[in-house]
Amino acid sequence: FPSIEEWSPDSLQFDPESFIYKKTVGLIKYLSSESNGRYFVAMPEVCGNLDALAHLRGSENVLMDILVDPEPVLDALDKIQEVWKETIDLIYDIVRETNEGGSCVGWLYTWAPGLHNQMYSDISVMLSPESFQKFVYPELAEQSNHLDFPLYHLDGFQQTRHLDMICSIENLKMIQWTNVAGEPSPVHFIPTFKKIQEAGKGLLLHVSIRDIETLMENLSSKGLYLVVNARDREEADYAMKKIARFTHD
Repeated sequence: FPSIEEWSPDSLQFDPESFIYKKTVGLIKYLSSESNGRYFVAMPEVCGNLDALAHLRGSENVLMDILVDPEPVLDALDKIQEVWKETIDLIYDIVRETNEGGSCVGWLYTWAPGLHNQMYSDISVMLSPESFQKFVYPELAEQSNHLDFPLYHLDGFQQTRHLDMICSIENLKMIQWTNVAGEPSPVHFIPTFKKIQEAGKGLLLHVSIRDIETLMENLSSKGLYLVVNARDREEADYAMKKIARFTHD
């Protein structure tokens, strides 16, 4: 439900008293206080800046703005960036002790001993590399410097047109690859994965057991993180044996 119909100086205002924001922070405080070392509390889903703006303005409107009226978009992205940093810092301060001094992203099964979160720009599948460089790259570079352990969630093959720029972000530690609906399994994108590894980035893949052998034979095991879909303990043990067998530098 987009709320920005026309751009004005007051088009974008952060409201720390909003229901969703207060509820998010309240739930994180509650879960952290109740954990007693039994579980970690994940960092919440904090949108990529341009994705957040697309929710507020409407995706089609934002894409047209990028072409014909870019300045309000750039100003709005700067405002969102500041709120992103404040929110990430606030939440990390809440969960740090619960998470053994670190932070985690639940759906990615990742943990790191410091400030860690995912970055993404799903709407970038609709952008040219030139627009990505102007409207998305600055956000990712600044967020990577703000985080201790930044990870980029690359949502499907269409984002690979931006991969060179993403890999050039010096402090980016890892890229997570997602196969979107209609795309073949990860084994069809091995050249792309090699490019990520050659840039010195860790690589996170969600894979089936049948893909383990092919991926591990063709990729370096260094910095490779496989999230394997196993139906039961027997399948999990089988996957671990395969991984041990094909691990190499």
